[in-house]
Amino acid sequence: CQCAILTIDPLNTVVAAVYRPPGAQQSSLRKLLVWMQEYLDGANNPDIHITGDFNLPNIDWSTLTISRDLGLQATSSAQSLLDFMGVNFLSQVVNIPTRSNNILDLVLTNRTHYIADIESSPTTLSDHNLVCVSARV
Repeated sequence: CQCAILTIDPLNTVVAAVYRPPGAQQSSLRKLLVWMQEYLDGANNPDIHITGDFNLPNIDWSTLTISRDLGLQATSSAQSLLDFMGVNFLSQVVNIPTRSNNILDLVLTNRTHYIADIESSPTTLSDHNLVCVSARV
């Protein structure tokens, strides 16, 4: 798992981009989430916006439940992400499929009122759709 993270000090905002490869070990995502938590703990109650391809099709985002049919690694990874979200009061705002019928590309934020619109459209750049988020200013 990989992550690029930055702080925009004048806005007290943390922005991160995450990639979790399909089938990644739970320990890899857990290590990343621990590192991100340490980073966030050093910030002063920031606005948080985390985007990325998490490749966790076993989470039903409308109910925040986990399907166990993809095995222990995927189930544990999904639970780790939901736990991280709970600790940081994050909501996942993408509600339309981003690859086939799955929501794999996520936008996590603790400031949902900043989100105006979300679109998912096919692109020739990837087998995932392009996700565009419009913000309220």
